[in-house]
Amino acid sequence: MDNSLKTFIRHALKVATDYVAMLFVFVIFSFPIISLSGDNPSTPVRWFSGLLFLGLFSLVYKDLWEIAVRERRPQYEINPKPLRGLLLGLAGISPVALVLIVIAVLPMTGLEILQLRMLQAVAVPYYWIAKLMDASSPMHRVPFVVLPFLTAFMAFIGYWAGLSDFYLMQRVYKLIGYTPKKRVRKPLKKTRKGFWGM
Repeated sequence: MDNSLKTFIRHALKVATDYVAMLFVFVIFSFPIISLSGDNPSTPVRWFSGLLFLGLFSLVYKDLWEIAVRERRPQYEINPKPLRGLLLGLAGISPVALVLIVIAVLPMTGLEILQLRMLQAVAVPYYWIAKLMDASSPMHRVPFVVLPFLTAFMAFIGYWAGLSDFYLMQRVYKLIGYTPKKRVRKPLKKTRKGFWGM
């Protein structure tokens, strides 16, 4: 591992693949959710979007945490800074943001609903946040373009946590007062086996 542009792009692509993975999950489960929800699929899709947001956060956090742990090792001589996580996140989410910007600025006269649905589909992990804003506003499409940049902040948090030995689940367990049980391996019992090993 080195500090080259090739390594930077490879690490940034992890953020993009995490985002695309959540889009695939949406594509797989969207039809059953929409068909089972009847006439008003907005609420179930909003809840599903919230779950995708949590899934995206956990994937990005884990990947960037692992990258930071590797990069801080002295043998690589990278000397990483926490801001590198934000840069990795911005570079990784930029292809998705570019697609959203292209969809948003395309002149689709008479196809405004299709344009909005395309924006919602590509920015689906942030759909639940965008739905909190006023849909009647002329700027109601802007959140779908801006919100995916939160992914860069997720990457920053994961990278910073990896650099500073911050274990998120340990803090969550401590906050809620939960102590995970330690697994104790039981010794194998010696049993007499017959001729056929039974």
